[in-house]
Amino acid sequence: MDSNIFTFKGLLTHVRHGFRSGGWSRLTRVERGFIRCVLCYTKIRGRLANLRLMVKVAEIVLKLMETPAKRIFKAGEARARGLKLNLEKRGVFQYAPRVKAWLNTVEFKFYLGVMTLQGG
Repeated sequence: MDSNIFTFKGLLTHVRHGFRSGGWSRLTRVERGFIRCVLCYTKIRGRLANLRLMVKVAEIVLKLMETPAKRIFKAGEARARGLKLNLEKRGVFQYAPRVKAWLNTVEFKFYLGVMTLQGG
């Protein structure tokens, strides 16, 4: 992660991106308030110096930068991992080896992510 996110200008850039991409609305009220406080602090001081604050800010910025496609893909990968473990336990890959390759394709992971997030 770029060290510029700990300056006022860098943090403001990421917050604006979060506003545009809809990431801001997915933050909790506490996280939004924290980011506002950090923006005020960095506007006065220039940058963050406390490591604990930097870690917390980095976590929130990662949430802000998450796009819908990234969320879908992350959910699909988690679902594919779960399916893979379940099918491996049951021995499905012995008589249907193509299923294992199918679970590793990007398209199928994306499909699983969409279905998971839509509740299907």
